[in-house]
Amino acid sequence: MEDEFFAFVVNSTANNAHYGVSPNKDVLGKINGYYSVRRVMPKAFKETFNDLYSQLLATEKGLNEKQATQAPYDAFINYLAERKIDYNLFIRQLYLQHV
Repeated sequence: MEDEFFAFVVNSTANNAHYGVSPNKDVLGKINGYYSVRRVMPKAFKETFNDLYSQLLATEKGLNEKQATQAPYDAFINYLAERKIDYNLFIRQLYLQHV
């Protein structure tokens, strides 16, 4: 069984609320939806995450739509590889640093 996936999402509400989402899987392990686990994002975590997001967003400049979708993904995968860490551990450590 795979580990649970956790991500922070910027909701499109008027107050730009942040909340966590995880996939919901059927008995075969196929993702069939998502559920949210509402938590307050620590301010320092949000600042760190926004800095990284700005760097990833910059990789899209001047690219076509397909490239602009792939470039930040590749940059983030490289970011994690350079730190020898997977996504879930990265998020957990980042979150725990700031709570």
